[in-house]
Amino acid sequence: MPGFGSALRAAVLGLLLCSTAWAGELDALIEAKDRAQELSLQRRYEEALPFAETALDLSEKAFGADHRSLAFSLEDLAVVYHGLGRLDEAEALHLRAVTIREAALGPEHPELAQSHVGLMRVYRDQGRCAEADSSVLRARGIQAKTGFRALGDPDWQLTLLARCYMRQSLFAEAASALQRVLAAPEQTYGPEHKRAAEALIEVGWARLQQGLFAEAETDFRRALPILEKSRGADQPIVNCLIGLGLVREAQGDLSEAETLFSRSTEIAEAIFAPDDPKLAAGLLNVARVHQQRGAYAEAEPLYRRGIEIFERKLGPDHEVLAVYLEAYASLLRESGRGEEAREMQERAEAIRAKQP
Repeated sequence: MPGFGSALRAAVLGLLLCSTAWAGELDALIEAKDRAQELSLQRRYEEALPFAETALDLSEKAFGADHRSLAFSLEDLAVVYHGLGRLDEAEALHLRAVTIREAALGPEHPELAQSHVGLMRVYRDQGRCAEADSSVLRARGIQAKTGFRALGDPDWQLTLLARCYMRQSLFAEAASALQRVLAAPEQTYGPEHKRAAEALIEVGWARLQQGLFAEAETDFRRALPILEKSRGADQPIVNCLIGLGLVREAQGDLSEAETLFSRSTEIAEAIFAPDDPKLAAGLLNVARVHQQRGAYAEAEPLYRRGIEIFERKLGPDHEVLAVYLEAYASLLRESGRGEEAREMQERAEAIRAKQP
């Protein structure tokens, strides 16, 4: 974690000036901590767990229960618990780190921002979006005052928060968070920068989910020409084209929607693997518009290819597969193939019955 090298090793050096008997414990602590972090970065949380627990135990013995250096080991173990889905335990460790740092360093120290970002991630995955929002605001406030950027992109934290709101269908709150994301790159880089365009896409998607089609269209159309002039922007362009295509489909312009979806699929074919689910989703957007236009012969191979990719990559019982099986069933019904449609519908219903 950022700051460990300077904070913990400095504290340990002070101990060693008093006694060389602790040198073996120091080696064990550093080895356990480094190994826990290495495995966590690889998402090998089960393997990381004993090392993180050992590091915390040794830190408490060395520094006591309230020393600022203990917070690093608390957060290392919190990351492991988070990765294992033990969110309540992760939250408790982050909160303990916050308490230690506020007492030792004050409420605006950069290390405290690290604790609030960790809490935000836990709250987000618990679905506690309002508390995640509060943690993000605390972290961003500290970062703004100190200029500390070792925690990564603070705007990305707000983007993750917005997605938390969207998962709960709180689209107005998501749009508010994303407006904060949008303000930062426009002020820092100018309104024509790629970062500003990417923020516009996120805002556009939130507005699309709210049914604010005119506003979403404005966001996507502002973003698209900026991205088209930017290098390395193929994936954001795909996301923008899909969003704009969904807007135009909802507004009844199937011709433009088809053009936008087809263009997004052409780019996706070039940048994604042939069995990538993101490509499959694009194929099925094109298929759906063909179906609405009555072009069943054009739509069917796209449905079949997209479903095949989803089934191969996500498994035969994934809930996403059920959505597209139902869409394909509707195509079969509309084209007079009732028996095949029933088979697809039954497959979809069987998948849904297996969902928790």
